[in-house]
Amino acid sequence: MPLTDVPNRSAFLRACGLACALVAVPASAQDLKPPPAATAVAPAVVSSQAVPVPGDPHAVVDRIRAALAKQDSQNRLHVLVGDDPITPPGVSGAPAADARSRTRPKAPSSQRSTAVTAVRSTAWSYAGPNGPETWGRLQTDFGTCSSGQRQAPIDIDTRQTLQGPAEPLQLTYGSGGGSVVHTGHAIEVDVSDPHTLTVRGSTYRLQQLRFHHPAEVRIDGKTHAMAVHLVHRNDQGQTAVLVVLLEPGDVHPEIHKLWTHMPLEVKDRVPLPDGLLNPKALLPADARYFQFMGSLSAPPCTEGVLWLVMKQAVAISPEQLRLYAQLFPMNARPVQALNGRVVREGM
Repeated sequence: MPLTDVPNRSAFLRACGLACALVAVPASAQDLKPPPAATAVAPAVVSSQAVPVPGDPHAVVDRIRAALAKQDSQNRLHVLVGDDPITPPGVSGAPAADARSRTRPKAPSSQRSTAVTAVRSTAWSYAGPNGPETWGRLQTDFGTCSSGQRQAPIDIDTRQTLQGPAEPLQLTYGSGGGSVVHTGHAIEVDVSDPHTLTVRGSTYRLQQLRFHHPAEVRIDGKTHAMAVHLVHRNDQGQTAVLVVLLEPGDVHPEIHKLWTHMPLEVKDRVPLPDGLLNPKALLPADARYFQFMGSLSAPPCTEGVLWLVMKQAVAISPEQLRLYAQLFPMNARPVQALNGRVVREGM
């Protein structure tokens, strides 16, 4: 419709200002006529506050024409010239708060996503919506969890392992201290005294013990009740994980000492008395092991980790097993594809 038909035309022109006055308004209704769907709509209401109209008058008319053709579901017409809305004096429109909300700039997308990422990065779990199948999508630096080709754990097929001479593990484990901590994902023991493992020409220092229920690594498809991972690192920052499998049987004296200092809640940390921890007491009598290259078995799933899995399982009592299972009914990552990797038998 032409501007001559706009309700309260004089008020509209006063709001539009000098720019509208300078433009020759077409006599024909064709130039400013809204599309057919809009002809039955109630008279438009223009919202926000009056401001001077800058810019080219002809460009102003073009914008008004476009605005006349676009009305929202509440029959409220929003005329924008440049970045500012105009409202004729005496014409009611949306509340000031509503107008401000329509023009308030949104935060950059990078800022909006940061908070979500921060929440997700702390929410990975072993089951549910943030379980292992989603780890690679939870945070950018977790991508290897889904794209990596040497992921852990694996199912060791003894029919396919390389057999032959291999070096024995050189362990210098003694007594020391540390602390038991509930991470929310596992019970771990942070080690404070030097205990070392030497293999493949490199010496690794024991950093922590981490318990899993059930065991993550399988052998010929068999799943063991639990496992303890002895996590080591060398001076180059490389990681070696020595795995001891646990099966129901007699009470394990070393685990009994650790469970005596069991934390009560997430992030709870209980110091161990000096000299209480003896990692060597966790190891089986049989020193034979499997060896393969893998990754961390929890986010960020970093690859290049040397895995050493003891062949012989160690006994843990049903009561000890039940105590851990009450805290962690399941904290094991599913087995991952071998992708052509070689598993070697040691000793």
